[in-house]
Amino acid sequence: MGEEGREPASEARSESQASGVNRGERGCAAPAEARSESQASGVNRARERSPIAFEGQLSPPRKNGELQFAEPWESRVFGLTMTLYESGAFEWSEFQALLIDSIGAWEREHGTSGDGYRYWERWLEAFEQLAARKQLLAPGALEARIAKLSARPAGWDHP
Repeated sequence: MGEEGREPASEARSESQASGVNRGERGCAAPAEARSESQASGVNRARERSPIAFEGQLSPPRKNGELQFAEPWESRVFGLTMTLYESGAFEWSEFQALLIDSIGAWEREHGTSGDGYRYWERWLEAFEQLAARKQLLAPGALEARIAKLSARPAGWDHP
């Protein structure tokens, strides 16, 4: 679902639980037959059904079925997240819970109208929290890198 007409994150969680959608070990909606086939065949995470292959409030923005990124950093943080997940650095349900919390916090502060809402900012916030919790970065490394990049003058990489 796009950014407009969004349902609150708290409702997205409870509706998916109430609907009886069977959640696989990665926390994504998957048909029981697809889940059992991948478990039986020993398929690795990269070949399993994608954890983002679901519809609803928590699904990334799409256009004609394709993921939609407005800025390069959005596709980069998505790629980092998926690569770390596929390598076993975390369980999908860990990230999903942080994403739900991030969206919910934004909604509590700004309401659910969608005005000013940016899905990938919520994704980035969840990713940063996960990276800190899992100690995927040295303490302070992210803040130091942000400060260094923020100190660059506008247009530093363009002649």
